[in-house]
Amino acid sequence: KLTVPTIIVTIIIIIPIVLLSIVARNNIEVVIGIIGGVFGVFLMMLIPSFLVISTRKRIKLMGVDPAINPHKSTLYHSAYAWAMFGFGWVCLTYNLYSDIVEFT
Repeated sequence: KLTVPTIIVTIIIIIPIVLLSIVARNNIEVVIGIIGGVFGVFLMMLIPSFLVISTRKRIKLMGVDPAINPHKSTLYHSAYAWAMFGFGWVCLTYNLYSDIVEFT
């Protein structure tokens, strides 16, 4: 169903993309590299690790014992999730730095 909020959100999402494509008409490969790299790091590293960290905190607040989970990972320690979160930020920083160096 097409609603007014859906139209507004769609326009808000489309405007920066259209403006960016107009400004970077000759360097569209760089724009695609930046957008793909940034969103790739967020989708593969930052969002999943954030979800794991926040879910584990909520489970502890609910009083559920995580040891009774039959699907518990062997990498259950919270240090692994925090390490992935930190590594994601390192990858994001490196990706942006290399794109800036390439662009200038």
